[in-house]
Amino acid sequence: MTAFKLLEVEHDHEFEELFRVFRTAFTEPGTAMWPLFTADYRPDAALEEAALKETIERFISWHRSDPTSHWLKVIDEESGSVLGGGRWALYKTGNPYDGHGEMEASWWPDGEPRQLATALLNQFLATSAKHMNKPHAFLNILFTHPEYRRQGVGSLIMNWGLERADELGLDTFIEATKEGKPCYESFGFKVVDENSFRSKAGDQSGEWKEIESKLLPFTWWSMIKHGKA
Repeated sequence: MTAFKLLEVEHDHEFEELFRVFRTAFTEPGTAMWPLFTADYRPDAALEEAALKETIERFISWHRSDPTSHWLKVIDEESGSVLGGGRWALYKTGNPYDGHGEMEASWWPDGEPRQLATALLNQFLATSAKHMNKPHAFLNILFTHPEYRRQGVGSLIMNWGLERADELGLDTFIEATKEGKPCYESFGFKVVDENSFRSKAGDQSGEWKEIESKLLPFTWWSMIKHGKA
């Protein structure tokens, strides 16, 4: 039986393997979250690699500029291979969304692709600001390689954050996909909102419709677990 080890990511070079597992996990089965946050939507190997490289660099930059950010990985103790990962943000004081305006999906090609991605991105980001405008713990990314699902990989990452949330007296927030929702319910999370992407009505170009087909329909659930007082 594989022995798992949970580690906090410390060095930039660790993100390469971590994000390759991230991509595999979020494309088997496919979810709109991967192309939305990476612009990896075209079936071309060179473009896929370029999108992955840009995504890794951008997420490292976001992580290094955010003192609340904690990236974790679970490895096979014998081989050292990454089996899963996740990102927790621990917002210990204040409203983390104060002063945050809309975000542009600048990693998408200019024009209609970026317009659509930006509109959907801000629909997604708005739900956390709506429900959690106070100190809280936020697990905004969690993934396991398909070959290691239902073996406790995700639980190691989940428990890392829940323990710290309880120590700090914080509620915990998650945006759940259809696949992840039952898992989070087993940890005591409750649904507070059901959300779906909305696209603009009216005439749309062929390019718009093509990209829309990669991102819609998509439904997610805002979920909260109350911390210990």
